[in-house]
Amino acid sequence: MMGDTPQPIYFRPRDAKALFGVSANTVRRWLERAGPAVRTIKMGNTRLIHREEMEVWLEANGEKA
Repeated sequence: MMGDTPQPIYFRPRDAKALFGVSANTVRRWLERAGPAVRTIKMGNTRLIHREEMEVWLEANGEKA
């Protein structure tokens, strides 16, 4: 659809508030629990998290976002 803002494929933990309404620390805890189910990429000092995989993991594990 035209006018829709595209969602990022990857996000930084500090962007978690805008995407999921939770703190960066909460996302880090989720990543520890998710293990390899959620892909991440390390770029310099920044960890990028695959947004769709995180959303799927949250839904499958009953986490509220």
